[in-house]
Amino acid sequence: MSVTTKPSRRQRSRQMPTYLVSLQEQLLQSVDLVLSEPTTHIKLPVTYQRLYKSVEFLCRDRHQSQLSNTLFDKIQERTSQLLAQYQSHASDNEPLASFVILYDIIDSKLKALQKIYLFLDRTYLLHHPAKKPIIDFGMLNLYGEMVQGGQWDLLLERFISSLNDLRSNPNSELSSTLVDFWKRFYKVSKWSDIDTTILQSTQNFYRDAHNKIIDAHPSETVFDVFYDAVVREQQFWTTCELDEKVITSLKHATVSEMIFQNFQDDAPKFVLPLFQKKMYTSLVRLFQFIQNSNTKERPVLMNAVTTQWGCYIVEYVSHLITTHTDDVIEALIRSKKNLNIIVEKFLNGNVDMEYKLREFFQTALTLTHAEHVNKRLHKYIDNFFRNIEGDHDENLKVLHDIILIFKSTSNKESFMNTEYRRDLAKRLLHQTTKDITLELELLTLIEQEINPEIVHSLKSMFDDLKESKQLKENFHTISTVDFTPQILKHDKWPQNDSRVVFPDELQTLLDEFKDFYISTNDKYQKRVLKWVPNLGTMNITAHFPLGDQELQVSTSQGIVLVLFNDHDSLSFDEIKKMTKMETRSIAAALYSLTQGKYKVLTKDTVTGRYSMNATFTDKKKKRIIKIKPIQVKMKNGEVLEEEDIDTSETPLADPWAVEAFIVRLMKSETSFDHKSLIERVQSEMVTTQQVIKSCIDSLLDKEYISRVDASDLYVYIP
Repeated sequence: MSVTTKPSRRQRSRQMPTYLVSLQEQLLQSVDLVLSEPTTHIKLPVTYQRLYKSVEFLCRDRHQSQLSNTLFDKIQERTSQLLAQYQSHASDNEPLASFVILYDIIDSKLKALQKIYLFLDRTYLLHHPAKKPIIDFGMLNLYGEMVQGGQWDLLLERFISSLNDLRSNPNSELSSTLVDFWKRFYKVSKWSDIDTTILQSTQNFYRDAHNKIIDAHPSETVFDVFYDAVVREQQFWTTCELDEKVITSLKHATVSEMIFQNFQDDAPKFVLPLFQKKMYTSLVRLFQFIQNSNTKERPVLMNAVTTQWGCYIVEYVSHLITTHTDDVIEALIRSKKNLNIIVEKFLNGNVDMEYKLREFFQTALTLTHAEHVNKRLHKYIDNFFRNIEGDHDENLKVLHDIILIFKSTSNKESFMNTEYRRDLAKRLLHQTTKDITLELELLTLIEQEINPEIVHSLKSMFDDLKESKQLKENFHTISTVDFTPQILKHDKWPQNDSRVVFPDELQTLLDEFKDFYISTNDKYQKRVLKWVPNLGTMNITAHFPLGDQELQVSTSQGIVLVLFNDHDSLSFDEIKKMTKMETRSIAAALYSLTQGKYKVLTKDTVTGRYSMNATFTDKKKKRIIKIKPIQVKMKNGEVLEEEDIDTSETPLADPWAVEAFIVRLMKSETSFDHKSLIERVQSEMVTTQQVIKSCIDSLLDKEYISRVDASDLYVYIP
């Protein structure tokens, strides 16, 4: 006896109605067609919309699980078949290209199936805790089978090898196959830790490439090679449509391993040349890399760069000082401005770099050339105030240029108390400064750099002159002699030996003024006046056989000349005994009077005695001849030869001032022959023939003047 069992209610509810069975069969036939198509071009006899509706009907009848299981089984089976075909046909030379084909076929099938099963994908699979959407399932299945079969690691290794070949050959074109492969491979690898693998391989490559690049390229091009590699790396991953965060990580790894590896040790090899060769664009890029580095390593990197910055400054400034003589201050001003521009424009105004600039600039000036720079600086300042031209604002800029150099000099206070105080005294007493206001403004700027008391002392020199002016006016009301004394405070002005025996004519005037001074104010009764001859000047009318001549000389020169009123000839020792002047002062006075431009005295080479030059005359018939004092060097009591003379007491005019004078001269005179032009310049300025000739050549190049044919005649070009 047979027993027939009726299906339960639950089983009956899951049985598919006949019309749905027909829909399912049609649906599965379409799935088979999609999966069996060997290319990416899929054509179906039924529209996607009709198949979508079929899936919707089946899902609404609660057959989602059966539909998804059947679909996933078919996807898994077909993926295995395609992967087997790929493995058997993939070329050993082009496995990446073969993978691209495989991926595109599988991707096209999954997208077609997702389009058909979209209702199932969105309403069931997307929210299922244990199942994945169709495309994710297909790709995960492909990844799993490739990992299990060993193809995944082989492909990744092949890709990294090809990428390294591309990195090693910067001139090679970017392979589209490499990009196409990575775009697809990366989508499949979303379930792996591939970002870490690629990051590690990037670090390894550029860690090894660092030294190779340094050894293979000239030092000045190394950083540019590094930079180009960073750019190419970023461009490649951007083309591959990699996530921006991952690209940033890879860029950081590239910069860190290739540029910043052993940075402190290797910086002299490729950072210092950037400064030396003025490769400012590269410096901007390097500085940007440092700014974008992490906060922990940034101070170390900045320290390495500032060290090279300092080496460059010391090297650059030292070279300027050794290759420039008369114009060293102008060269230093230009260099300091240029270095400031580098910091502001190319190093983003970095405070550390700006501070190091000043520190290293000072180091360069004090390292081996401090005395030379200070000497040229006080001459530059003195010449500036003696030859001021242009408007006030332009001259203010020059003052700030001077401060640029002054800030970096050593022994600032000693400099101000000696060279500067001496030059300022001469300018004020001889009235050779062109602008008292600018003198005070420079002192105000200097006051910010040194002990203010020193500047106050210097400024008080101006007050002394104001007080002396009133005393002079009052004295002239009772004296008809052209005698203009200056009352200077002992501790504010440069001093010299005041134990000089003045000629009777001059001593009488000194005594007369001393009595007047004490009588003008009771508080002056206890003051002691000490006459300082080295700071004064006098005019002397000298009677020569060929004609009288008025001479403007220093007080020391004048004291010596007046002795010849009563003596036809004198020896050095006799002059010293009569005047009580220092040996050096007498030597300087006699040398300037016998060997200077105007030889008003002669020296007998046999007896060594001095006498008035009976043949002296001024060819140019000047009303007043200025005989400039010359500071001499002594050795064993003897004056050194002329070429050893130190003319620091008479500063040479700067080349730019000589050029300006020649231009003004040519404008007024229109033309000059070579010899006359040189003589005219030397008669008005303290300079050398070599400087004048170089200035003439410079003006010829600038087309301010021109030479007439092949002659020595120069004409002004309007």
